Amino acid sequence: MQTRLVGLIVDSVEEVLRVPRSAIEPPPSVGTMAGAEFTQGVGRIDDRLLILVDLSRLLLAREAA
Repeated sequence: MQTRLVGLIVDSVEEVLRVPRSAIEPPPSVGTMAGAEFTQGVGRIDDRLLILVDLSRLLLAREAA
């Protein structure tokens, strides 16, 4: 995050993917999804939809709280 080194601890990882920029679409603007302010976009790979989280926004919001 900018000039700071940040680490995350997670319970488990099932898969790691590289999503090409061409497969990323803007987040949908319809409705109000909980956490939508932290959504960076939606990735489409084959028949899968992947919600991409903006970690900078998520971590900054947690730090502010």
